Amino acid sequence: MFSDILLWVIFIGIASIICLPLNSFIFNKESILIKLSLGAPLSLIFIGLISWASFYVLNDIYLSYFFSLTVFFLIFFIWLFKNRKKITYKFIYDVFKFFLILIITHVLFLALRGFNGDLIGTEKLMDHMMLSSAYFSNNGMVPDLWFSGYENPYYYFGYWIYGGIIRLTNTSIIYGYNISLSTTFSLSLIASWAISFKVLRKFDLSKLRLYFISSLGPLFLLFITNFYILIDLFSRIPLIGSLLINLLKIKDLGEYDSNFLYGSGWRSTRVIDYLVDGKSLDYTIQEYPSFSFILGDLHPHMLSIPFFLITSYLILSITSTIGRNAERPKFFILFLIGLLIPIMGFINIWDLPLFLFLFITCYAVSYLKNKNKINIYELYLFILGFIISILILYDYYFSTLDGQTEFPIIAINLYSTNIIHFIIVAGLPLLIIYWSIFKEINLKKIKLLKILIYSLIISIAIFILRIILSNAIDNGVVFLNYLLSFLSTFILIVAIYIILKEKLYVKDFIFFSISLTILSILLIVEHVHLIDLFKNRMNTIFKSYYQIWILASIAFPIFISRIFDNKKYILLFIVPVIAISFVQNLSTFLDNTNNLSKEYTLDTSVEIEKRYPGSINTIEWINNNTNFNDVIFSGVGEDYKLSSFFSIFTGRQTPLGWPGHENQWRGNEKEIKERNIDLLKLFNSKDINEIEDIINKYNISYIIDYKNTSSYLFNIYNKIYSSGLCSVYITK
Repeated sequence: MFSDILLWVIFIGIASIICLPLNSFIFNKESILIKLSLGAPLSLIFIGLISWASFYVLNDIYLSYFFSLTVFFLIFFIWLFKNRKKITYKFIYDVFKFFLILIITHVLFLALRGFNGDLIGTEKLMDHMMLSSAYFSNNGMVPDLWFSGYENPYYYFGYWIYGGIIRLTNTSIIYGYNISLSTTFSLSLIASWAISFKVLRKFDLSKLRLYFISSLGPLFLLFITNFYILIDLFSRIPLIGSLLINLLKIKDLGEYDSNFLYGSGWRSTRVIDYLVDGKSLDYTIQEYPSFSFILGDLHPHMLSIPFFLITSYLILSITSTIGRNAERPKFFILFLIGLLIPIMGFINIWDLPLFLFLFITCYAVSYLKNKNKINIYELYLFILGFIISILILYDYYFSTLDGQTEFPIIAINLYSTNIIHFIIVAGLPLLIIYWSIFKEINLKKIKLLKILIYSLIISIAIFILRIILSNAIDNGVVFLNYLLSFLSTFILIVAIYIILKEKLYVKDFIFFSISLTILSILLIVEHVHLIDLFKNRMNTIFKSYYQIWILASIAFPIFISRIFDNKKYILLFIVPVIAISFVQNLSTFLDNTNNLSKEYTLDTSVEIEKRYPGSINTIEWINNNTNFNDVIFSGVGEDYKLSSFFSIFTGRQTPLGWPGHENQWRGNEKEIKERNIDLLKLFNSKDINEIEDIINKYNISYIIDYKNTSSYLFNIYNKIYSSGLCSVYITK
């Protein structure tokens, strides 16, 4: 295991080094440490993209990754030869520091991850399937291991990046999942620090203060939580607690467990809801990064964090310089951003609209700031890069990607967010923005009353339009919800109005561009959502709040440096926030580790073997004795249950894994339902002809019994392998 981790970290480091020629061009005039820190996520994107494109020619993920690395190695050696005189002691020292940081951050995360290293619960098994689908890619196809005969329809590029690393470093797939998590954590921390360091250098800070405040970016991103834990603690106080429970109506609040704050972490991501008689009418998720890393779901929204950070920084930094003298790197970076945005959508489709919105917002703000200095050709370069990237990813966007949304795509929210719920979830970003606004303005000069009146009129107009479009006037429950949530919209409108009217973006372009983006995205998801399988705003607000948290992590160090002149005052603000987050994270950690009662391991197969003895031997037998294209079947997968795991560890497709999730990815309910009905018959039917028809229909070569199923099916076919509870039957 240690050798797997070491080889993995060495690969990340080497990938970052061989992409230095390109990253030196993008981040020129920076130290090698900063170039490596900012460039590491970009390096993985560049290497991953070339390997993915060449895969459809070379047909093998190992060969395509090897080809991609060879290309960058050749470029690097040419660059190294031309710059050989610049390879000084400082260069080597920075490379050493970068490797050291990589190793330390990986080891620290994995040391904690070992307490919860299995695939039990939530969607970990599904995430592992996605990672395995990339790892086992062959014959020019990234298979959907849970829907035989089809390609993976998901936004899988993040899994492709890590799947290729697993193959090239010969890392065991049983460790690949958890090391992928640790790499996401490590690169997020390093990139966040480097971004904070760069944006803070414009302030007149001492070296010690610069390093201290720049460390607050990754702290906010990877450790700070929302304010829910305060509610959970206060709800345990007699009298006050019962009042809070009845007032806030947060699901499961007040249902205590003997364990310390058991489930508090989970509830902190399910605050926004509208309960009537205990029933959820507007169930949503408001996950934040520290929860994601403790939980250990390897979802695209979490996988994308380091890549999201770098793309956001490139947009913010380049738009802040628009209007100045044109430089060659500036034009290239605008082109690069255009390329990156669709690629980010390939990592996490929800990032695509947000980055377009962020770029448009930043470009518009830059235009307002520099009306007579805008070069329109800069925008053309961005558009050109975007079009080229869409064409490269044409099959993904217009063929394999399916089932995510339904026509007409956007709908009006039926419910809105209660102001108290809103403050619990988004209170810290809003506090940062409002505090900064009132630090910059003179309340006596800005005619605050006029601003409040205009904001009130705009807010009322928005709700009148919503009432008309949703017919809420005839629905007392919805109408009451609108009244309770009105302030959530009002406080967003006020802040946007002040920033634009007072032109605060002139004083700090990056901070107030981020602020406008955060406020605008919050306003949008308050009122509309994308139409998907859930028919409500659950996924829309989930992904948006997550992205807002990442953007706020860039703004947080800027806020601290602008607001607090004295280190003592910084600590007075930071220490309580850290204390609150520590208790919340501890609760989440204890919950997800069952109070540290799980077996300590980074091997994702250990718990499966404990529950179904013989599974590991059976997986090894399948790997060694069957063809890659053989279809295996161990039963229809059950969503969120430990099922269809033989496909995950062998790369052999199965006819149907998790039906509910396949429906989300594909929107092909008819075929999924047909498969479900057919495959359930295999274990229930006693008609040989019917069984053989189903076997042939789905081209099933092997059937695995791991639950001692007393089915007529196993009287028909020959058992060719057995271990523990598991038996393998051949059908061909």
